[in-house]
Amino acid sequence: MGPFITPAGLRAVPELSYLTATNVARYRVIMRFVYVEYQRLRYWLRPEEIYEGAKSSGVLDNYTLEMCMSDLESLKGWGNLASRHDGGRALSLEEYMRKKSQYLLTPYSIEIERMLEALEKVKGYGGSLETTYFDQIAACVHEIREKADTFAPGEALGNWEKLYAAFKTMHENAADFIASIHSIQAEEMMATDGFLMLKDNLVNYLQHFVKGLQRSAYRIEGQLLRVGDGLRDAYLALAVSDELARPRLEEGKSEEEIREELRQGWTNLKRWFVGSEAEPSELTLLEKATKEAIAKVVRSAVRLQERRRGGMSRRADLERLGRRFAQLDSLEEAHKLGGLCIRSFPEPPSSGRGCARDGAGRRLDLERAAQHTAHSNAQPQAGGPLGDGTDAYAYGQAGGVPRAGRGAVGGGAGVRRADAGLRRRADRRAAAARREGAHAPA
Repeated sequence: MGPFITPAGLRAVPELSYLTATNVARYRVIMRFVYVEYQRLRYWLRPEEIYEGAKSSGVLDNYTLEMCMSDLESLKGWGNLASRHDGGRALSLEEYMRKKSQYLLTPYSIEIERMLEALEKVKGYGGSLETTYFDQIAACVHEIREKADTFAPGEALGNWEKLYAAFKTMHENAADFIASIHSIQAEEMMATDGFLMLKDNLVNYLQHFVKGLQRSAYRIEGQLLRVGDGLRDAYLALAVSDELARPRLEEGKSEEEIREELRQGWTNLKRWFVGSEAEPSELTLLEKATKEAIAKVVRSAVRLQERRRGGMSRRADLERLGRRFAQLDSLEEAHKLGGLCIRSFPEPPSSGRGCARDGAGRRLDLERAAQHTAHSNAQPQAGGPLGDGTDAYAYGQAGGVPRAGRGAVGGGAGVRRADAGLRRRADRRAAAARREGAHAPA
C-alpha cells in the first residue's frame, strides 16, 4: 500500500484563491455561470457572453464589461480558466480586441464548482439504509466467481465499476445515516413530543435494514472468502486491460497505477465484509451501530412517555374523587373506595433507573413499563368507579379495578393523602357521635 499523500499533493492550491479574494462575489458569479454553461455542453465562451450572464444574475450592481474582462484575467492567472484566441471575424477594431480570447473551465475548477454546488445542498448528514446495494454487490461477486478469467472484453471493468460504485454508495449512505441519529439536531428532536409519532416508522426502518444486512451481507462475506488470490488477480488483470483499452486524448494513469488502485479497492471491499485477524469487519460494526440506534430510539420514546405521565396534572382527578367520597354515606364505604384506589395504581420507581413496578409490585423493565403506561393511559369506561352511574362499592365487590390515567387518580401518594384526610374527618365524626351517645339519657 502506497503513502496516503504524495509530495505533489502538498502543493498550494491557487485555484481556490477566488473563494477568498476581495471581489469574491464577482468571481463566484462568473465561475458559476461558466460552470452552468459547461454542464449544457457549451465549453468555450466569449467575454461578452460571460458578462451578459453575470449581469443576468441580478446580484452585481454597476458591473461593467471592463470589470468583467479584468476578473476573467485574474481567474486565468489563478488557473481557474484557460483561454484561446477567438478566430472569428471581427467587424471593428473594438470588436477584434474583445474577441481575442475565449475562456474554458479547467479540470480543477470543475471539481471545485461541483463541490460548492454539493455543499449548498447539504442540510444535515442525510444518508440512508438501503438493502438493495447488498443485492447488487452479491450479484457482482457471484459473477466474478462464475467467470473471473472468462469475461469478454469490457465486461470485467464494467462489473468492477458496478460493484465498487454500489459498495461505496452503500457505505457512505449508511455511515451518514447512523451519524445523523447521533447529531445534535436528532438529540433535540428526540426530546420533543412529536418524536413519538416518528418512533415506530424509524424503528421499523432500522429493523428492516438489519434483517436485510443479515440476509444478504453475510452471504457476500462467504462468497468473498471463496475468491482466492489467483482468481482475484485474473479478474483484476482483465479489468486493467479494459481500462487501458479505452482511448484517451490526455495523459492518464500508468498500468501499474491502475492495477494498484484496483487492488486497493478489492482490499477495501474484503476488509469491509470479512475483516481481519486484528480487527472485526465493518459489516459487524455497522450491524452493532444499527442495533444501538434502535435501542436509543426506544429509550428516547420511553423517556418521553414517562415525562408525559409524570407531568400530567391530577387536580381534576382529585376533585372528582373528592366528590365521589363526599357522596358516600358511611365510613366503611369510604375505606373500601380509598383502598381500591390505592391498590389500583403502580408505585413510582423506588431505586435505580430503568425499572418500575406494576400494580402487584412486580418489577418491569423500561419497555414493559412504557407499554404498561400506554395501556394505563386509556380513558376509563363510563360506569367505572370514577365514572357516572355506578356504585363504587358494588364495582369493587365485582372485582373491578379502575385504570390510572386521565380519568382516574394517578399516583398512589396523592390518593393516600386524600384518603388520610377523609379518614381523619370520619374519625372526628365518629368520636363526636360517641360523645353524644355517652351523654344521652339512658
